[in-house]
Amino acid sequence: MSLIRSAVVSVTFRALSPKELIDLSAKARLSGIEWGSDVHVLPGDVKTARSVREMTEAAGLAVASYASYYYAAYEANKAPFEAVLESAVALGAPNIRVWAGLGASKDADKAKRAAVAEDLLRCADLAKSAGITLSLEYHSNTLTDTVESTLQLLDEAKHDTLYTYWQAPLTVADEDQTRELELLLDTGRVSNAHIYRWETVDGNYVQQPLASAENLLTTWLSKFGADRNRFACIEFVKDGTEAQFIEDASVLNRILSKL
Repeated sequence: MSLIRSAVVSVTFRALSPKELIDLSAKARLSGIEWGSDVHVLPGDVKTARSVREMTEAAGLAVASYASYYYAAYEANKAPFEAVLESAVALGAPNIRVWAGLGASKDADKAKRAAVAEDLLRCADLAKSAGITLSLEYHSNTLTDTVESTLQLLDEAKHDTLYTYWQAPLTVADEDQTRELELLLDTGRVSNAHIYRWETVDGNYVQQPLASAENLLTTWLSKFGADRNRFACIEFVKDGTEAQFIEDASVLNRILSKL
């Protein structure tokens, strides 16, 4: 039995107000929302965080996570992690998503990796004291831009409440995605997933409806198992339309219902 629930990353619709996004997510029959710290719930804005939490829960939705833009060991963060944590607590978020530094892993020396790991451990300790887990964005231009570097970082920053997200990197072939996902899942430290579909068209990446890869997404999501509660979060949709979002949400819910 799958313990994965459907959600949306709020940055998918930055122009919508929290109430508008909540209404749209409820219409799409999603289970939760991963609220972003860039527009909808700013770090340190406890009043807004509490209001968004109340509206989300009143609509029968869960706060899936707090998606921060905190980069570990980065001097130019717009807000300290302590402010991020303050909003996450007020939001009732079970998890905070952070970034594994800034810069490609191939360019990172031992000192940088050590600094990122040290800051992640610090943040994980702070989050744990509030009953919140910490998860890494699995993304290009960070120390989680390859599966090899991610596995190394998870070893360098061992903490019982530090996890990583998974999403399909655009530069990795579908058949290799499956192998890389399995390697990450073997660590027992994968939390949520970001869900989308991009394909190469005339040398350019073009986002596609989730229906175009329903079988592939089913294969990937079926590998997560039932070892923990997770959210599969829709991140952006083709052409950014609400109609496409509704369609993609239906596809994702159908996939999850079969797991």
